[in-house]
Amino acid sequence: METRENYLKLAYEHDGDPNDSFGRLSVEVFADGFSGCGGMWVQWQDLVELSERLSAFPLPADNPIDEDWGYGEIENYRPIVRLAFFPVGNTGPVKVLVQLANDDDPDIALKCKFRAGYPSIERFRRELKILAESKSGLALLSDQL
Repeated sequence: METRENYLKLAYEHDGDPNDSFGRLSVEVFADGFSGCGGMWVQWQDLVELSERLSAFPLPADNPIDEDWGYGEIENYRPIVRLAFFPVGNTGPVKVLVQLANDDDPDIALKCKFRAGYPSIERFRRELKILAESKSGLALLSDQL
């Protein structure tokens, strides 16, 4: 049986309007035999902030990093993309949770998780920062511990 590396891939492309801070965040995930893709329109500044929050070592256990983007007001909010990072112990691996829902039908959804080591988190964080600042590109997080 072939084993595949678990990963989270983010691609971002700004909409091109110099007066707008939005672009399309495309998300692809493979985790323990489950895979999916989706995306959401997000502000590039959100990705810079996520990168900054991922720089903590160790990640805060009492306030895990949890980002989501979706549609609607509070009472009928629909998350479309959710990324969460939870520390497992003081220095070692990080549990990565990815939830994706279909833009048109949120009942079509995927929720999966895998673990990544801090060196992989740091590489991903740097790629994410470059992606956000250049307003295009890729960031890849693999399960290399």
